[in-house]
Formats: sequence, structure tokens, C-alpha cells
Amino acid sequence: MPRTENSETGKIRIEIEPVWRFRREDSGQSMLVMLDFLNEIRATGKITRAAGRAQMSYRHCWNLIEKWAAFFGAPLVTREQGRGTKLTALGDKLVWAGQRLQARLRPQLQNLAQELESEINEILPQPTHLVRIHASHGFAVSKLREMLLREPHLGIDLRYVSNQNSLVSLAGGACEVAGVHLPQGELRKQAVADLKPWLVPAEQRVIGLVTREMGLMVNAGMSAIAALKSATSVNAELLGLESKIGTLEAGKRADIIALPGDPGENIRVTEKVMFVMKDGKVVRNLDR
Repeated sequence: MPRTENSETGKIRIEIEPVWRFRREDSGQSMLVMLDFLNEIRATGKITRAAGRAQMSYRHCWNLIEKWAAFFGAPLVTREQGRGTKLTALGDKLVWAGQRLQARLRPQLQNLAQELESEINEILPQPTHLVRIHASHGFAVSKLREMLLREPHLGIDLRYVSNQNSLVSLAGGACEVAGVHLPQGELRKQAVADLKPWLVPAEQRVIGLVTREMGLMVNAGMSAIAALKSATSVNAELLGLESKIGTLEAGKRADIIALPGDPGENIRVTEKVMFVMKDGKVVRNLDR
């Protein structure tokens, strides 16, 4: 549901958040479940912390937990002596579902919120400066928007688009900042070279914002195979594109890379891409 915020400059900000309401077919009874509250319990192991974050009393939160358990016929939360509070398998599944929905819908919801902001603020006093950002979606881009919004008299118009469309917008004057994803390793130089025709050197610059490496996930305890899946099949599923990309199967896009070793044994070989095929067409071959 939409939520608006009013900054000191009078500009309206909108956040659109999903609401999870469950309904029983046999009785028509419905129940609103606060998945953010459950996620806070999972993260901290304390109902008091979750209650404080939700700005509700401990008693009210515990009453909600009991109501949810009665509705589902199974508890969502369990308490163990000396071990704090944790979610049951059902509670974990609900939180996982909420996070999956957020991953899929976040770019669309933020785009819609930005469009509504622009329309509403057209009839309100305008900020001194408006920065238009067209970028491929990423958590760092969201954080950049949050940081810029703290600046007084600065308006932000952020739209999530594809890599190519962000550059088209920049070249056409539709934005001041274009956000793109660039690969690491051997392919980076080629990717930067492909960007240059879209840029005007006297007016524009390429600035590195954040670096993401799968090796960091492995070092935190994730296996190499799990890291590879998170970057391929899991991402495809989160985007709702698992029927087109993510795995090598008949009928899917022929997007393939070749590495000089087994990434399941050493994730670092992903930094040395030798061969790239995109949609069945070879776009990079270092063996030649």
C-alpha cells in the first residue's frame, strides 16, 4: 500500500509496500500478517526488539502472534528457555515468500512510486535542482537515491531501466546519470569500450559505484556451487525468467561462458572468462 512522506522542502515521497492478507476458503476469515515483524524476530531472536521496531507494545505483538497461530492452526513463533525466540518452519516459509516477492517487485514498485511522485509534485513547489537517474536495478542504486534525498533542495527522479536503455536516455538528454552493470576481469575493458560511443568525453565520465564479487559470498560460508546458482538459476527464478535463462536447457537462451577451470573447486576462475556466447552468438573468444 502507498505511504507518503513530506520532506522539509515540501516534496512528497512515496513508498509502496505489499500487504500480506491470508483468507480461509471454508469460513471466509481473513488475517493480516506482518512479515517484516516476523523477519525481525528471525534476525534478533527477540520479540521485544521486533515490537520496538514495529512501534507496538510487547503484549499487542504477542496477541498478534497467538491470533496468527490460531488462524493457520500452527504456530509461527516458538520460544525456548535460554535460547530466545525463533520462527517455526511455517514462519520461515512466510518470511521467505515475502523476501521473494520483494526481490521480484521492488524495481516495479519503485518505478511506480517515482512516477506518482513526479505527477504529484508537479503541482507543488519544485526543488532548486532535479537529478534524473536512469539505471539498471541494483541495491547500490537504491542506497544512492536514499543518500541524495538527504540533500536539501535536491530532487531525485529515479527510473529503473535496462543497461542499454539507460545509455539511450543519457545520450538523448532524458537523464543526467545513467547506471549500468559492468563485468569484472578480462571482459571489463571490452565493456567499457562498448560504452564510449554513447558518451561525450568533454561532458560525461564513467564512475565506479560498487563492486560485487561471488567470492565474497563463498568466504561468508556459501559453497562455490551455491554461489554459482545464486548468480544464475536463483536470480532467474526471482526475476520470473526461469523458463528463458538461468540454466542450460533446450528451448532456453544460449547464454554461455567458458572458464579455464572448475568453479566448483575454485570460484576465482570466474574472473578469467575465456569465451562468451550471447543468444547463441559468440561475442568474445580469447582463445583466438
